[in-house]
Amino acid sequence: MLSLKKRYQLSTSFLLTTSQTKYNIVFNEKYIIIYPFNNKIEIAKIDKQKYDFIMSGNKQIPFLYGNITRIDGNYVCEYSGINDSGYFTKSLKLPQEITEDNIELQDVILMDNNNMVFLKMKNTKNIYWVRIWNNSSKLINLPDDTLGIAANGIPLTLTNLNNIEEYSKLFKHKEITQKCSGNFAVITNSDYIYIFDRSNLIKVITVKNIISDFEIIDDQLYTVEVKNAISKLSIYDLKEGKKEEAISNFGRIELSFPSSIGYTVKVTNLLQGITFYNCSFNYKKLLRNVSYSDYEINVDKTLFDSQHMYTCILSDNKRKKKFTGNIFSFHGGPESYEQLDDRWLGEYLRYISLGYRIFIVNYPGSISFGKVYKILPWKNWSEIINKGIENLIKDSINSDKFTTYTTWCWGGSFGAPIAYKLAKYLTDKNICSNVNLLLISPLIDLNGHINKLSEENKNWFQKRFSLKDISYLSIDKERNIPKFRIFCYQGAKDEILTFQSTVDYFSLLIKRGYKSAKFETNFTMGHAPQNFKEERNLLHFIKKAMQEDTC
Repeated sequence: MLSLKKRYQLSTSFLLTTSQTKYNIVFNEKYIIIYPFNNKIEIAKIDKQKYDFIMSGNKQIPFLYGNITRIDGNYVCEYSGINDSGYFTKSLKLPQEITEDNIELQDVILMDNNNMVFLKMKNTKNIYWVRIWNNSSKLINLPDDTLGIAANGIPLTLTNLNNIEEYSKLFKHKEITQKCSGNFAVITNSDYIYIFDRSNLIKVITVKNIISDFEIIDDQLYTVEVKNAISKLSIYDLKEGKKEEAISNFGRIELSFPSSIGYTVKVTNLLQGITFYNCSFNYKKLLRNVSYSDYEINVDKTLFDSQHMYTCILSDNKRKKKFTGNIFSFHGGPESYEQLDDRWLGEYLRYISLGYRIFIVNYPGSISFGKVYKILPWKNWSEIINKGIENLIKDSINSDKFTTYTTWCWGGSFGAPIAYKLAKYLTDKNICSNVNLLLISPLIDLNGHINKLSEENKNWFQKRFSLKDISYLSIDKERNIPKFRIFCYQGAKDEILTFQSTVDYFSLLIKRGYKSAKFETNFTMGHAPQNFKEERNLLHFIKKAMQEDTC
């Protein structure tokens, strides 16, 4: 049986609050462990690999996990979670009419106002909808394209929404995302938020920034918008037609899971640590804050305009460590971004403590700086990125702390060719002699990557990249042997980029006489670490690379 993709990236320990009690949900490499608040007696220990879904639910069931198994020819749903009565675990036989092999669990839907759970199951011939309620399961008839269930039991479907003239136009011509609650449906694209009351369009909200996340529950809409690296959480009371800005932060804001009061929100900020809030309209309560360290980190957030790369410089003012060098960190993408969050957590803090300055770089195309910045390089990446690199060096480098010291360019995925361009610029212009390039699951051959995609995804790239761009952003198209050292870490099971492209590139470099490369393969890892062991091995590789004599 295929596993349902996890609806929420539940990957860090958090505090879950219901109307009756509080729980600590603790994640480690293999297990999720549930404890009572301020108590170390385990309520449950969940092996993360054994379940088809581990997800946020609704206010009635804020945490739910389970799987579908087959016992003596019958399908059985085993599920557990937390509701207002506490922790529960149940096992139910599914209707005997479901007899085929190779059944795939496709979706899990919960109603906002009760404990009903709807399972969508499918094989090559049939789609089954099963309602689980009051310790019983029943086959029910729902349209195949059901997105959610209204409080009155009426399903919300794409077909129903397409009958609305405004939505029909939107659906045909725009890239959209949609979610629903008991009484409202919300559809977003890059320009607007459309709110429907199940039969008619009731409001259009102009989107000024980039929406990184949104959820709707109990007729309240939660949106996270990002611009100029600042995340803002806004909450809309859809019944009253009101809005408030609840949180604004240079870190990353994530909508984690429903709670007894609205939504529990996670904010990660390298300077402030991890903070959890309970939020609803006109309500915000701090649940927990965990600091990362006592470092007094200096941050310069000023280096940004429409023609420049945004750079956030981090250094340690408190310990006055002897200056070691510079690290420029480029995120993946292209439509991604990096804020002052915990993405590199220990590694940034480690190297700040060793005397490095960290430059977090958001290159043009990053979505965190608004729509103009997002589309700035389309069909003109080579000119825009080159100009950005020139301005990056001009604006942010103090020569006496640069030319004679080691410089590292870190690049992951799509950020790898941008990091490569910076390393090449620094050595070609003789700005710095000690340059090192660190690549993690790098994009080596953009054209090869595009060719293996579906037609829909090919069109996405063709809209944004010219043939010149594709060549420019392909490391394997570089004609000259690099004048800098390259350290590369790659997962052999990369599901996004082609592992063989990386192998072929480094094999060719060696044949051409390049002797300054170190290429290491993790044979179990995909595009990115998926467990503690893989993450630890990657960080160990970075540590070893940084410890080598690069002068």
